Amino acid sequence: MPEIRLGLLGIGPVNPLPVRAIKIQSPYQRPDTVSRTRLNGWLERAARGRLGLIMGDAGFGKSTLLTDWSVHTRRATSWYRLEHDDRDWLTFIRHLVAGGREVDGGFAPGTYRLLCQLGPGGPTQAELTASLAREMAEFGAASPHGFSLILDDYHAIERSEETDPVVAALLGATGPGFSLLLAAKTEPELPAVRLKGRNAVHRLDNDQLRFTVAETEALFAEAYNIPLEHDVATELAARTEGWAALLSLVRTRLEERPNPDPRALVAQLSATQGDLYDFLAEEV
Repeated sequence: MPEIRLGLLGIGPVNPLPVRAIKIQSPYQRPDTVSRTRLNGWLERAARGRLGLIMGDAGFGKSTLLTDWSVHTRRATSWYRLEHDDRDWLTFIRHLVAGGREVDGGFAPGTYRLLCQLGPGGPTQAELTASLAREMAEFGAASPHGFSLILDDYHAIERSEETDPVVAALLGATGPGFSLLLAAKTEPELPAVRLKGRNAVHRLDNDQLRFTVAETEALFAEAYNIPLEHDVATELAARTEGWAALLSLVRTRLEERPNPDPRALVAQLSATQGDLYDFLAEEV
């Protein structure tokens, strides 16, 4: 993956520290995405709190959900899709600043200046962390509809001695205008910070992420253009347990057939023994 510098993003003077633009840019929303009003409403409430945790196994649609919500919400949102190499505190901070500057070119000016002064006798991790947390909170307070930082795949940096202090500072700075939304495979072990206030923390897990029967019908009719009869959608939702990855494989299997018959395929799935995901993956 090629590296770029902050200046090449069009966000001010060239910073000597490189960032990977793909990590901080809002993901592309696929045209076959169906908006899930139920979950978008949950995210809107969570974003007005201090911390929202979206926890689910791979293939449950966490990133898709966050992308759709960020397209429709009036809040300002900054993205950071995390990988293992983001466990370095300086990498973490510079991407957070660059991500904010994707939203507003003047984001965190003090922290940006400190990043440009790195070197012997320059700012410390503690100074950069405090500056960033303060400026994120200030940016959120000044935003008409608030500001939310999305940390996708948070499990990639979980329990990092280098990034935990930064996350703790950001959590401590959350409030009415600024919130964090963390997506991870399981509930993350966050650094110890007491989040006070009613509805400060919201949690969403596999059970809520599953597609309901109504959402399965909407997905196939509106996004996949393969309408399902209600009883077929009901059986499909039950057989796949509402797992987005399985529903996508069913769609692919139907599109491969010259004369797709959803009822026949769902009946075949119902008779399948063993792991349904492996069966569909092998078929597709």
